[in-house]
Amino acid sequence: MTSAEELKEKLSLYLSSLSDSAQQLLLRTLEKSAENGKMDPSSQLILDALKHVLKADEEEQPEQTVALDPLLKEAFFAPAKPFIAPLNLASKSEGRVSPDSLDAIWRWIKRDIAEPDQLALINKEAVAPDKAVIAKQADQLRALLLPKISKTIKIMLKELAGEQKMANQLGSSLVYKDLMDFMAMKEKTATLQSFLKHIDQQISSWESPKGEEVYAQIRKFVQQFPMQTAWLFSGLTSKLSEPKLLVQLSAKLAGSEDALQIGATVYAPAITQILVEMEAHIFQFKAKSATGKELDSALQSLAEWRKLIRALETELEIPVQCPWAKSLSAMKTEMSDMLEKEISTSAGLIRKALRAPKEGTAEVADENLLQDATRAAQIFHHAERMKDSLAINEIVRKVRKELDQTFEVLTKSLVERTRHATGADVEICKTLGDAAVIFATHLVDEDYANSFQRQLKAAATSSELKETA
Repeated sequence: MTSAEELKEKLSLYLSSLSDSAQQLLLRTLEKSAENGKMDPSSQLILDALKHVLKADEEEQPEQTVALDPLLKEAFFAPAKPFIAPLNLASKSEGRVSPDSLDAIWRWIKRDIAEPDQLALINKEAVAPDKAVIAKQADQLRALLLPKISKTIKIMLKELAGEQKMANQLGSSLVYKDLMDFMAMKEKTATLQSFLKHIDQQISSWESPKGEEVYAQIRKFVQQFPMQTAWLFSGLTSKLSEPKLLVQLSAKLAGSEDALQIGATVYAPAITQILVEMEAHIFQFKAKSATGKELDSALQSLAEWRKLIRALETELEIPVQCPWAKSLSAMKTEMSDMLEKEISTSAGLIRKALRAPKEGTAEVADENLLQDATRAAQIFHHAERMKDSLAINEIVRKVRKELDQTFEVLTKSLVERTRHATGADVEICKTLGDAAVIFATHLVDEDYANSFQRQLKAAATSSELKETA
């Protein structure tokens, strides 16, 4: 082997030992030098060797395969996409399908409906599967499976308690009802699907030129297909920028803002759909607020619930004798009770999380306490914004007063403790300070939080100067 070949081999071995990021950085640097005309023979030799190593590595990499199952599932249920609710519903609303129902129906299809060859296709893996091919395969699966599903349902329903048996097989009566909607979808939405595709941008106002144009089309559609309004409102939801537009639409179509009058028309499903989603958000908040890991979902439900209640209360007149008023009252009571319980301990939790240590003892940052206090601050933030819609004015006022007094004292204390911190207390004060800034964002506002953060930073700098003096 010549010395030149030995050099190339050693160079390749060395380049192969570098991390992927180091190889890519070196490649970019050398290629930039080449573009600028600054390459010498040694650099060119390294660039050639590096390209050879990268090419060899690429050839050695086995082609990555992906499972067809989730892709086929998504394509199989593609006709349902406009009608899928943003979260799992607690009760059925016509033309509205829960996301988890599709998972349950797909499992049932694979377990009880699909033939071995169909199951083999679903369980296959492929390298870079083509979307068009997947869509075609899903169409073929629907053509084969839907008649069998229909036959299975008919046979089951002839049996004693057949509907309950179907619900048991699928996992719940709600999944069964969603399956029935999916089976009826083609017949009920053939014209609607095409209509929805022509609404190619979000509507933010019915008074805008686009809004007026779409409203005229909607009015014409409901006059022709009055029994499809539940499906229409469901399909329109994702095309509206905020919930109040759906309420406004039902009122405009009915020619009245009186909930009793709207409830007597074919436009009632718009309001029913909102009430069902409100119920689902309460259920989700209750289920997910207990764990810190799912708190974001719980808080999102609070925010969405507030938008929905405001949409109904600002856009409609809802007499007490209206059945919707009773549903709203029950939900508001339940939400008020939950939030009152949640926020009543907010000040105490924040006080415990940020309290100063006893004289002569070290600073302590209890992660569990900090998480609980963060959760309390976030929930209080939402509760305060919802107080006008709920019976929590008094508890919010009381907690707000306690929080203001507590937080002002704690923040001043924390700035001073940060300024005088030494040793391990420096890092602990930083942890407490970071948490306090988050609390400030939720309990006051971002300007206050930013100002407080600057104070902490200045105090920390002062502490560092003392350490190095």
